[in-house]
Amino acid sequence: MQNSDLLINDINFSYNGLPVIKNANFTVKHGEILGIIGPNGSGKTTLLNLISGVLKPDSGDIFIQGKNIKEMPKKEFYRIMAVVPQFGVAGFDFTVLDTVLMGRSPYLKGSFWEKEIDYQIAIDSIKKVGIYNLKDRYISQLSGGERQKVTIAQAISQQPKVLLLDEPTTHLDINSQIDVMNLIFRLNKEQNITVLVIFHDINLAASFCPKILILSNGKIFAIGNTEEVLTSQILESTYDIPVVVKKNPITNRIYITPISRRFFKEELVAKGIRKRRVHLICGGGSGSSIMSKLKVDGFLISCGVLNVLDTDYETARALKIPIVSEAPFSNISEESYKENIEEIKLCEDVLLASDEQVKIITDPYQSSGGIKYRPITEEADYVTISHQHTDHNYTDDIRGNPVIIMGSG
Repeated sequence: MQNSDLLINDINFSYNGLPVIKNANFTVKHGEILGIIGPNGSGKTTLLNLISGVLKPDSGDIFIQGKNIKEMPKKEFYRIMAVVPQFGVAGFDFTVLDTVLMGRSPYLKGSFWEKEIDYQIAIDSIKKVGIYNLKDRYISQLSGGERQKVTIAQAISQQPKVLLLDEPTTHLDINSQIDVMNLIFRLNKEQNITVLVIFHDINLAASFCPKILILSNGKIFAIGNTEEVLTSQILESTYDIPVVVKKNPITNRIYITPISRRFFKEELVAKGIRKRRVHLICGGGSGSSIMSKLKVDGFLISCGVLNVLDTDYETARALKIPIVSEAPFSNISEESYKENIEEIKLCEDVLLASDEQVKIITDPYQSSGGIKYRPITEEADYVTISHQHTDHNYTDDIRGNPVIIMGSG
């Protein structure tokens, strides 16, 4: 337990005999930020309620700074740990200052009246979260983002060593979300507070948390550094939806894009509804939107040759499209070329995508004179495809934008 503010030791908890938290074990070091994510109903809030002492585990122990919380007096416990609940401050219409002063209750003695030091700490907490100008306003007069800051100010007025937050950005606009998370991040750095925060927004968790814990069906599915935990394989297993995981070029943090299941229509083939087989030659992002549209309509697609790490390669991999690939930054090898030709032979249409247009290749394996192709310009191409091979008529869409969907009839 050395250098750990929290030790969760084999915790189990049930509601009316139904297991909700199962064999939870993890530690949080002093000064860490741990993001907790997971599907709805996975037990995130229950876990936080166990750590905060609101609920008692059926078995197992929770240690905070080396002390078992079962044996700690309540006042001592809440001088160390503070909680920002999911629904913010209470519904009573107190002023901001009075609300923040409530965070000093673990320190009050005797008459329970606040002393000058309590007022000073409350004022300092209000200033730290940037709402000093609101200190005399009533809670009912504040916006959602302002109320959340009041709740955080109340929590830090407890002068905690550990701060628990249950979805602190829920119902906030994007500006307020970033504002609140920047505040939490700053408090962590300036005061070395250990932070556990529950997120619904995985990308927000990835942006601010160096360490992530994923709960699934009451069990810890994964815990570790953000980039090790937020992989497509782990996220698809826990959230049951395909995702693309990439790095944001501006923040250098990973971000996740979920992919709708409408892109995966293998059931059409299983039901005997035959879709046309298409091979797409693309690269540099020229084929990504085309793959998506073909996939949505249930076409059987292959593509290549694509260099590993190419944008189109990443899109095809995310959409589970067969790829003929080549090493990054390499010319197409004879082996990859032949493999690509074999894929082409299995297809009824071969499409060549560029940044400007899409063309149908009419003789993809002609050995002399180069590849023959014709631009997609004739309405007959689209009418044939829309009537015979798809559920939608794309003719109107393609006029003026010949990249949307294509086929040779």
